[in-house]
Amino acid sequence: FQKVRTPEGREGWLTYRSGDTIYLTPLEIEPPPSKGKKLRVDWRRGLRMRAQPEPSQASFSGAIVPHGTVVTAIGEPFSHPEGYVFQRARTPSGRVGWLTRSYGDTVYLVEVKEETHEPAAETGKLWVDWFDGLKMRERPEPSLASFSGITVPYGAQVTAMGSPQEHAEGYMFQQVRLDDGGTGWLTLSYGDTVYLSKQKPDLTTKPIEVAQVSPVAGLWAEMRGSPGGEVQWWVGGAAPLRVLDPIGAGTKIGQVGQWIEVETPAFKRGFIGAQYLKPFTPSTHRTARAGESAYIYGIHDRYSRDLLKSAGATGWVLFTHAIGTDYQGAGGDRSTYYEWANDGFGVIARLNYGYGSSGTIPEPHQYNDFARTCAAFVERSIDPHNPKGGCHIWIIGNEMNNPREYPGNHDGAGGRPITPESYADCFNRAYRAIKRAYQDFPGLSPPDSIVVPGAIDPYNAVAGCNGNWFTRMLRRIDALDGIALHAYTHGAAPGLITSTQLFGQERHPPIRFPDKQLSWQYYHFYAYRTYMDLIPGKWRDAPVFITETDQVQKNWTNANSGWVKKMYAEVNDWNSNPNRQRVYCALLFRWETNEWQVRDKENVLQDFKEAAQRGYKWQI
Repeated sequence: FQKVRTPEGREGWLTYRSGDTIYLTPLEIEPPPSKGKKLRVDWRRGLRMRAQPEPSQASFSGAIVPHGTVVTAIGEPFSHPEGYVFQRARTPSGRVGWLTRSYGDTVYLVEVKEETHEPAAETGKLWVDWFDGLKMRERPEPSLASFSGITVPYGAQVTAMGSPQEHAEGYMFQQVRLDDGGTGWLTLSYGDTVYLSKQKPDLTTKPIEVAQVSPVAGLWAEMRGSPGGEVQWWVGGAAPLRVLDPIGAGTKIGQVGQWIEVETPAFKRGFIGAQYLKPFTPSTHRTARAGESAYIYGIHDRYSRDLLKSAGATGWVLFTHAIGTDYQGAGGDRSTYYEWANDGFGVIARLNYGYGSSGTIPEPHQYNDFARTCAAFVERSIDPHNPKGGCHIWIIGNEMNNPREYPGNHDGAGGRPITPESYADCFNRAYRAIKRAYQDFPGLSPPDSIVVPGAIDPYNAVAGCNGNWFTRMLRRIDALDGIALHAYTHGAAPGLITSTQLFGQERHPPIRFPDKQLSWQYYHFYAYRTYMDLIPGKWRDAPVFITETDQVQKNWTNANSGWVKKMYAEVNDWNSNPNRQRVYCALLFRWETNEWQVRDKENVLQDFKEAAQRGYKWQI
């Protein structure tokens, strides 16, 4: 346990660690990012970043700092009794943790001797003329290792110092000083693109109808109820934001101290600091490939493909597998995947450690073996004669925030809690293992696979606010290729699909995100929109898969009520806006096996077929 004080001044004890699970991660505030000794990672495989200065698996944060990265030392080295010397450090991206500095005669972090120069003379004023802002660098080079952790926002005025320097790759860099006195290098130009202008950018004649969160904000920007008021919501860079005053926004965007009122795709309305916004730029949309369907229809589990083919469409199927950690004995499902893909259907496989009390992912000490088992299962599911066919979309785990998915639980009670951080650790390992399998398989490369985090339970708050759980998970995930979501209605009426009723709305006023309650969350299908709001900009081109949808209560209402048609019409309406991230499918839960099965609901299936006759596609 750790005694703490909250920002509001409340004091008490929080669980710091239980076994292999760490619940509190140190957040370094001082010294500033630019201070401290510079060290370079001198280990070919990179160094594991740890939450504590110890060599145990429990301390591994899941992040690996690549070879050659220059980090900033924080404080003094720590000598471990087993002979390791650890150094707390900050990476260029701002992540803080402990790295192995040395062990015996082996040195993993080498000191970077910084050259000292006389301050360059001021040569004029420049303005940042790039909506994403510019990364401040410690050296005039485009590498990630040179990033200081500071992003200078669009429209900011800086003081040029000395002459520009040209990099061998064609970049021109300019040393600058910020208003706060900090110095560094900004990209002046690259080819015909100019990033630092001699004139202040002027958008007053360009109304801005749609904006998006800029990288200057980080992964998310805070939305407030009024300019400078309390935080009401968070928004990621993937969401196109409707600007309520387009003309006024043109005079404010990118400017510190200004506020712009916007509305998100989830109908959340509020004010975001203008320095954290930029005009919306369209994302890229690809076309369907082998193992994917251009249509948005589908059912969870193997079903009769004739349901869709008779309606003139294809669709998607999701298979789930409990693979354990026996990577040597891991099987695969090659014949099933290729059967469906060869018939024009999209194939998704969800890899679980187990079901029920086994847990959707294993205990932390088994993460490496689980990752190896995922990779082995994937590899054995690929046909060497047609490696790009079959299945290439792999989801890791399911509803990890639901206690019924914890390893060791008993009907939702007890067990080892899965925290967002521990799940991200598990996912990162599985992701890397699957990518290595694709790298090593003849005829394939890592981009040929789509590895996706498991969908969280959108209505479960037992483990805390699931919106907060979602963002904490994404913050710790190093890379992903897609987003999986679940969304349902609490009832069978078709109108619930587009209902804006919030949790608890009938009992008390909504509580702001990220409170542990769910009163920020939609009670019905629109729950998927809240998560679309929260997807960071770096993953705005990733496909989204709604892998479960139903009417929540066990036993579907066996009626051709239009619920299914309404649900697919909503997804199609979402996809019809070219600015939005594509939703590739929405899968009815489920074909058979338990109380939610639709196999024996002929009227629901008729509703499904009539929806398919409309020919909705994600591919525009």
